[in-house]
Amino acid sequence: MNKINFIPLIISLLILPEIIYASNTTPSPINLQELIEKAEPYSTLIIPRGVYYGPLIITKPLKIIGEGWPTIDGRKKGDVIIVEANDVTITGLRIINSDEWYGSDAAGIKIKANNTLIFNNIIENVLFGIYLQNSWNSIIRNNIISSFKEKSLNDRGYGVYLWYSFNNTVESNRISYSKDGIYNEHAYNNTLKNNYITNSRYGIHLMYSDDYIIKDNIVTRNLVGMALMYSINLHVINNTVANNKGLVVSEGIFIREAGNVTLRKNIIYGHFLGLDITYSPYPPETTYLRVENNLIAFNYVGVRIDSESRGKFRGNDFVENMEQILLEGYYTPNIHWEGNFWSDYKGAGDSPHVVQSIAEDLIDQNPNLRLFMYSPAYLTLELMKKTLPINPRIKAIDIYPSTKPHNNLPENISKLTPEWLIAAIILTVLPIISIILILRGGNHDRSKGGI
Repeated sequence: MNKINFIPLIISLLILPEIIYASNTTPSPINLQELIEKAEPYSTLIIPRGVYYGPLIITKPLKIIGEGWPTIDGRKKGDVIIVEANDVTITGLRIINSDEWYGSDAAGIKIKANNTLIFNNIIENVLFGIYLQNSWNSIIRNNIISSFKEKSLNDRGYGVYLWYSFNNTVESNRISYSKDGIYNEHAYNNTLKNNYITNSRYGIHLMYSDDYIIKDNIVTRNLVGMALMYSINLHVINNTVANNKGLVVSEGIFIREAGNVTLRKNIIYGHFLGLDITYSPYPPETTYLRVENNLIAFNYVGVRIDSESRGKFRGNDFVENMEQILLEGYYTPNIHWEGNFWSDYKGAGDSPHVVQSIAEDLIDQNPNLRLFMYSPAYLTLELMKKTLPINPRIKAIDIYPSTKPHNNLPENISKLTPEWLIAAIILTVLPIISIILILRGGNHDRSKGGI
């Protein structure tokens, strides 16, 4: 949990001339909305410990400061706090109980203005935590945010939701039990940094967005760490994306139809698919995909790439992934591999590292096996190369592989967990039986042909 920073609070008390105090009774009989309406623009409203009822609407520039974490209870009547004026600051509050109905779009704090500062608040049991609608130059910092812990993922809202919002910063927040930790749609020139996101569907989710800096975040124990979709000009730097797993979905970073994407110095480990790239960069003629100096370790599949994708992989560490690279499609994507470290490379740096797969060719010939494409049985086939009369497919050639890793493994990095190993056993036995039956069936057919 991040430490609460009291410096902005102290400064605000010193420089603002007018201070309005609220009563310190619990529950408070004071109508907080009336206090807000009576306050002068650019004044400071200090709210002592207690319980105050929302919804509240702020229609003038104000600084609202809570002492002792006063609670603003929305009583499930819609949004808890709505900001409709520029230059509003909200800090030190506990904000709870928005409307629960998903169609209400209710939020703990809904921002419909610019230059808003929301920091050091606790926001919980709300549909959306902080919802920015066409908001410019706002800062969301050091808040603790969660939706409805007891509800299913689809019945929760987003922790922080940026819709058609520009030049905002979302930093140092702790977000959990949301549908998506930080959801961005038609949003531009925003920075997401140093957030801790857990127990959600997607940690960070971009849709139709442009010009993002995503750095220094820790995204763990979600279903998918990051989903970067239909977006452009993305700088994803120095994030830790770890152990994002569900019964059906488990991906570190998923990139779909995104262009001008740079992934640099990220740590991606403990997933079924560490990095999943589909039809990227997009548009393919004018944009790029650069994957540089990342650590991709202890995933079942390090990188999955479809045939429509292309890009450059330089200086990455591929460490003990059960399958380093998985290709989707019937031809090899245009990927340039250079200077990567491969834990299964046996050379001394004086020979290329060739990544091959016999399993994909077998699946191409027997489409029924595609059901088991992501199972450990698929990986088991790599041990059978010498016994199957199929030429292996070349998935990648790194002409100048590195003999030493570029990154140090984190001390707390986790490998395969026991529950996943149990699932692996089940997923291995069934496909192997199917493969044997298919191969035996093919031999039987040939024998009937009189060979």
